Amino acid sequence: MKKIKIYSPIKRLCDIVLSAAALIVLFPFFIVLCLICAIDTKASPLFLQERIGKGSKPFKIIKFRTMKKSAPALTPARDISHPEEYVSRLGAFLRKSGADELPQLINILIGQMSFVGPRPLMKTEAALHRVRASLGVYTVRPGLTGLAQIKSDTINSHEEKAKLDAEYVQKMSLFYDVKLLFLTATLFLGGKHIDEHFNSPLS
Repeated sequence: MKKIKIYSPIKRLCDIVLSAAALIVLFPFFIVLCLICAIDTKASPLFLQERIGKGSKPFKIIKFRTMKKSAPALTPARDISHPEEYVSRLGAFLRKSGADELPQLINILIGQMSFVGPRPLMKTEAALHRVRASLGVYTVRPGLTGLAQIKSDTINSHEEKAKLDAEYVQKMSLFYDVKLLFLTATLFLGGKHIDEHFNSPLS
């Protein structure tokens, strides 16, 4: 816990600087994607969904809309029967590339998320939420990517995922965050989509 208290201000400063810089650089790209998403899905281009954050407090995560308006809003994609029926044409590309997560730079800038940390859960994911809470995962901000996402191919249960999230909390440091960001970038460049869920039908 002492290590977390020492590193947390440094981590937060890095999050603010990097997310602000990224939002400035990517702003034109965001505008174009918003226009295309609105036309493709015939709905708001940005999708807000309640997730569980630091201290088990709820917040609204921001994503580019990748599913049609008719898709179930409160059900994780992996739990939807035939989810491909709801994914828009652009949405399939955004999910595969991970670009649908880019609006979460706003969540990072305002302090609801971090670049690296356990992925934020939906309220309906009660089983995983309970295991995470028991392991102290909610002492840190959720992340854009994390240890469990990098190792998603090896995870087969809520317990395994929660233990990786807890392992990140224990190892959290500037060097470890840089390492996980590097591994995330390496996997993406290699064509591997890092899903926030294990065994997701959309991965």
